[in-house]
Amino acid sequence: KEMNVREFPDPIIPIEGAILKIHSCGICSSDLRFINHGDRVKRFPAILGHEIAGEIIEVDKSTRNFTVGDRIAIAAEVPCKKCRQCNNDKENLCDNVLSIGTAIQGGFAEFMPLSKDLLDRGPINLIPDSLTYNQASLAETLGCVVNAMEFSKMDSGKTVAIIGAGYMGCLMVNVARLLSAEKIVMIDK
Repeated sequence: KEMNVREFPDPIIPIEGAILKIHSCGICSSDLRFINHGDRVKRFPAILGHEIAGEIIEVDKSTRNFTVGDRIAIAAEVPCKKCRQCNNDKENLCDNVLSIGTAIQGGFAEFMPLSKDLLDRGPINLIPDSLTYNQASLAETLGCVVNAMEFSKMDSGKTVAIIGAGYMGCLMVNVARLLSAEKIVMIDK
């Protein structure tokens, strides 16, 4: 239950990696839960933040697939791509997952080192010019909302109950509208 603002030296570029200048990073309810209650996997101290959007400002000479100036959004976890779960297309259940914001430095910083592993296996997407960094930082959350709608087999004409009127709940309302929900009920304190 302790947070600090600290000055750190600029990160050193990892071999075959890059440096990301953070332009936007959302605050997830899981960050708040971690601060208040800890986590069975995540460990302190940590630079939190996993809803990240930024610009690559430096790449190692041997880095492939990314260049200076690339605008990217990064999601929460990096699967190992080697375990039984990953090999069965269940990367969300990876036995060796690395969490951004704990095992990997998160986005509540000005700059973030991007390792070769993160660049090769990470949940990284290029941001189209039509999106702002703030909009792109919602990509991970929006992905969770879309996943929830798919998991609940949302179809047009259904009634949807959304518990919680935070920004994820508000995104759910919009996605439910796009999917032609007949009735949307939001429940909050």
